[in-house]
Amino acid sequence: MNISLNLDWKFCKNFNENYINNEIKNYDNVDIPHNVKRIPVNYFTDKDFEGIFTYQKTFKVKVEENKKYFIEFEGFMLQADIFLNGNKLGHYISGYLPIKIDITKFIQSKNLLTVVLDTHEDPNIPPFGNIADYFTFGGIYRDVNLIIKNEAYIDDYQIFTKNDGSVDVKFSLQNPKSLQISTIFSIFDKNDNLLMTSKTPQFKLENPTLWDLDNPYLYTLKIQILYNETSLDSINLKFGFKEAVFKVDGFYLNNKKIKLIGLNRHQVYPVIGYAAPKILQEDDALILKNDLGVNVVRLSHYPQSKYFMEKCDEIGLLTINEVPGWQFVSKDEKWRNNFLDFIARMIDKDKNYTSLIAYGVRVDESVDDHDLYSKANEIVHQKDPSRQTLGVRNFKNSECLEDIYAYNDFSCRGDKHGLDKPNYQPKNKALIISEHNGHMFSTKANDPQLNRESQALRHNLVINDAFSSDKFTACIGWCFVDYYTHGNFGSGDHICYHGVMDINRNPKFAASIYKSQLKKEPYLKVLSNLDVGDHPENVPGIAYVATNCDYIKLFIDGKYVNTFYPNRKLFKYEPHPLVIIDDFIGEIFDKPQFSKKEKKFIVKTLNKVRNYGWDKATKVDYLKQGLIALKRKISYEELVQMINKYVTIGKNYPLYEIKGYINDKECVSEKLGIPSSYSLNVFTNYQNVELEKDKYEIIPIKVQYVDNYCNVNTYSKSVLNIEISGVGELISNRNLALEGGMQTIFVKLSKPGTTKIKISLENLIEEISISSVIK
Repeated sequence: MNISLNLDWKFCKNFNENYINNEIKNYDNVDIPHNVKRIPVNYFTDKDFEGIFTYQKTFKVKVEENKKYFIEFEGFMLQADIFLNGNKLGHYISGYLPIKIDITKFIQSKNLLTVVLDTHEDPNIPPFGNIADYFTFGGIYRDVNLIIKNEAYIDDYQIFTKNDGSVDVKFSLQNPKSLQISTIFSIFDKNDNLLMTSKTPQFKLENPTLWDLDNPYLYTLKIQILYNETSLDSINLKFGFKEAVFKVDGFYLNNKKIKLIGLNRHQVYPVIGYAAPKILQEDDALILKNDLGVNVVRLSHYPQSKYFMEKCDEIGLLTINEVPGWQFVSKDEKWRNNFLDFIARMIDKDKNYTSLIAYGVRVDESVDDHDLYSKANEIVHQKDPSRQTLGVRNFKNSECLEDIYAYNDFSCRGDKHGLDKPNYQPKNKALIISEHNGHMFSTKANDPQLNRESQALRHNLVINDAFSSDKFTACIGWCFVDYYTHGNFGSGDHICYHGVMDINRNPKFAASIYKSQLKKEPYLKVLSNLDVGDHPENVPGIAYVATNCDYIKLFIDGKYVNTFYPNRKLFKYEPHPLVIIDDFIGEIFDKPQFSKKEKKFIVKTLNKVRNYGWDKATKVDYLKQGLIALKRKISYEELVQMINKYVTIGKNYPLYEIKGYINDKECVSEKLGIPSSYSLNVFTNYQNVELEKDKYEIIPIKVQYVDNYCNVNTYSKSVLNIEISGVGELISNRNLALEGGMQTIFVKLSKPGTTKIKISLENLIEEISISSVIK
């Protein structure tokens, strides 16, 4: 039996010896997950989150003989002395890994649990020892559970499967009285229908449905131990049949080669830091898989929430785990022992997730360390021989003790180069590009168009090169969302703006590159607002379109201009190359006095001037155009009028419409023009929320300030006013400035009932209602 202890804790920002045996008098009421301090949007002091803090929880339980009682902390940052009813349970290091404590001899009917949390960055514990480029905050930021077992119980378990349906269950029991226990293994399908039972841990399910990216089929394994036909303990584990392996020429899932394209994920959120409950964790997985379309996510740089992992299993999103750390490796024995302990605990935590395909066992971007990394690989191969290891470095030709050579390739600088040629790949080792872009071109959601466009083009160059060779088994971008960091990284405001989405999970242009390559639904996004003011000298330039359509058509003021196809000359390897719109005149050129050949030349010259400026047309261009005008008896005034009509952007700003076609059918479109009206677009995927008993949720509500063509008003600095009524609690600020024309409002739900949120911006008002029930 698992009982949640998440709700109703006492919290204070200090510690006194009296707290061990007595309830705290001056405190804040908090719920778990919890961060020790509310996080500003940006600009804060690192030391505000470091200190000694006290958490205290009183709980009642019916204490029975022949029962075992445990407290499990799924994650706190960083280390703690833990007391129950005045008895010290021990000193524990968590960070990113769970702690499970046997409290049987101290449990009472009424209990006082006290956690003295030390959130200082300890140089003896990874990822610390040097400053890391990500901020860890502090708090009990994952679930706390009371676990009740019989004296005989299942202590540990691990499942190994093969695609032919073979199952091998490794498990261990605690059986202090040496009872004659029998064990039953049962397999259920996804609809909970019993398929088979076995009395031995090795058995075979005939004709299993395999787990893959498009059909992530999960079975349930039930392990049950019985004594005299009475069940003493049972475990339900969701799992899939899959075989995943990295080879020199590619990644294979169930013997099918798949190019892995993905992003790195930090688990951080605005306001709450790491303290994100189930729905937010699951939502990240859904965004990555369904919105961005990626097929793999690297857990940088630490093991992450069980809710995120479970959702990846459920939806078919592959994961690569990683031991905590960034660049720094200590020679200190305590640090190294903690590192190896984290390797073992990482495997214990995540070994049964079907989506997990490899373990990162080398500190990200660290120097070679033969002794340490030999031991790390040995631990993995002993504890989980079913998965390969990888080690991430940012320099070539380092010693590769792992099964997979992972390299952070930051060689793209916005020109034609995406990735270096994979000639540094070690013999007989698979190669992963574990990071690219990121800090090479930090981009904010409200940056000028050219910055946002450039970030997108850089990601596109890398992805295109990744498809150029089978040696690139995976290409994983840095990174999914912007994230909090230490003060000496990022933009000086404690945020690294490296994401293809902002920290609120709202997209930048770069997100469109992943969508266009990987999404199955028709998709089209113009990587420009086509406004001259975003360009030097008011020269608007060409326009890039990220799309998975066969071709697109441009219409200006309702008139057909031209048809454009994916540019396979510049981007010849990726599945869906960018489309380049470089003709904004085309068929709307309405001068019948010119021949077809003359018209083609004039349109080309006018486009050259429009797209690149007057100085980009050559003397020959002007001379030839002048001769054509002379031949056709076009006066100078008529020539100027023609240029003004087709080149000069003035009072009559046009309406652009870009339509995408698949199999010669229009399936998606986008309009860009001068807005005539504005509105708020407010939506959430979580209007009906089921709450688990004694747990709370936080739901995201998206707000977009859009024009009448549904385009986000990127440069709006307007402030949203937010009012809330009902059972919910507003986590975000009540006055929230738009970022890139968008925002995300976070609302906490811990009680059943209705919550109404009213969002206003000047004279615009939208309301949304959320219903919450207890399961």
